[in-house]
Amino acid sequence: MTSDLELLMTYLSEELPWGDRKDSSQRLAWYFGIARMLAAEFKDLEDRHASHNAPPILKAAKTLVDSWSPNDTVITFNYDTLVEHLWKLDANEASEDDLYPIPMTRIDQRIPSGVGLTLDDGGYYIGFKLLKLHGSVHWLVPTDMSPGEDRLYWHPTRPYSSQWHWSEEKARKYQEGLEPFIIPPVLEKSRFYRHSVVRSQWSKARTALTEAAEVFIIGYSLPAADLMAQMLFRETLGGNNQRVIVVTQNNGAPADAPDSTALFKMRFMSVLSHGTPQFVVANPGESSIQKMIHECPGIVS
Repeated sequence: MTSDLELLMTYLSEELPWGDRKDSSQRLAWYFGIARMLAAEFKDLEDRHASHNAPPILKAAKTLVDSWSPNDTVITFNYDTLVEHLWKLDANEASEDDLYPIPMTRIDQRIPSGVGLTLDDGGYYIGFKLLKLHGSVHWLVPTDMSPGEDRLYWHPTRPYSSQWHWSEEKARKYQEGLEPFIIPPVLEKSRFYRHSVVRSQWSKARTALTEAAEVFIIGYSLPAADLMAQMLFRETLGGNNQRVIVVTQNNGAPADAPDSTALFKMRFMSVLSHGTPQFVVANPGESSIQKMIHECPGIVS
């Protein structure tokens, strides 16, 4: 039907007005099949980069992640666990609990005998606040995805805490009846946005973007299908002398190509209600994050 994976997932996840219950169940099964495939692929990448020596291509990203403090809010539309992985490399006994400012349950705590991590004194987050607006391959929900269903679990990423007594047998036991929670860009309100944790994340993102003095948008293409993100940016960005920096990679596409840098800039210009964003564009073979660090002094302490 389409070569666009996210568009396909959007189609499969929607409750179409002309479909019956059987059609809806079949499409949701296909959707979860793709979600499991993505989760397996990202887990394989995580396993390959499990050592504390990050590959050279990730060193600039690691520098950026290390510069974020508890006062910073990081909003991502990506499903992968790269941010968590880079942050945990040097954070001894760190847990995703220290990143997610939303109520979720660690997967082993589904079972009474599960071993849980103790909270930090005072219950404060020691990392930055990470909002994953499109879900994550290591977030899990019950397969039925019933309306109003609010249970949401997270699966620890590498490197594992010494308190996380992990085995593949436990993984299969804990994940029984659960599926990866991935939210594709949607053209209209869908079953995903009825989830209270998802709505809480978007609310926190709106507050963070509205109150921020500086907003860095890194590697996000603002796809046409992602109307929720477009509306969020229209409502929150560019006011009160806010500085907006958009970081991207020039892929060398012709100016009239759908993925050209020129059209990319036009998309972002069209959603900013106030002000003009600053664009940092890296040339082919150049690191966009390294260029951003160079052109925006003070971003990395």
